[in-house]
Amino acid sequence: TTGFSTVGYTDWKPIGIHVLIMLMTIGGGICSTAGGLKQLRVAILVKAALKETRRLRSPRNAVLIGRISVGEDETPLSDRTVADAGAFAFFYFAALGIGTGILVASGFAFMPSVFEFASALGTVGLSVGVTSASAPDAALWGMTFGMFMGRLEFFVIFASLSYVGRRIVGAAGKRLSRIVGR
Repeated sequence: TTGFSTVGYTDWKPIGIHVLIMLMTIGGGICSTAGGLKQLRVAILVKAALKETRRLRSPRNAVLIGRISVGEDETPLSDRTVADAGAFAFFYFAALGIGTGILVASGFAFMPSVFEFASALGTVGLSVGVTSASAPDAALWGMTFGMFMGRLEFFVIFASLSYVGRRIVGAAGKRLSRIVGR
């Protein structure tokens, strides 16, 4: 995820760029510093989709138990696990769409914008020329925010902002009660 490359991507065929975008979107392993959806979440969503397909073909009273392997352990695929992975995927693709929109609004073509923002969210560091010192400020700030969100992950940031927000609101409420109480 350093962005080091010995190849330019501007002359690649569209299928190669597409495969690279998919790989950047999937990202690394669950404990890696790479961004992306992470391989475990993708596996959970694929297993859940397969389980749902089996459920549609099965009798109503059939009991289907999906399983997921995490390292050496194989555990049942709970609804909560699938919901967590689905929520993360929703936020990830929403951020990818918004970030791509920011780059397109900054004057870049669609495919390079998708590539660059997928690279930013995945903290990959590859570029097709959008990321440069001469890029518009909105594009640079959008990609910076994407790298931040991709590296720290959405739920960590949401929980932190929620905690800080409660602390600020609580402190402001105490000050207000002291002022009103006087």
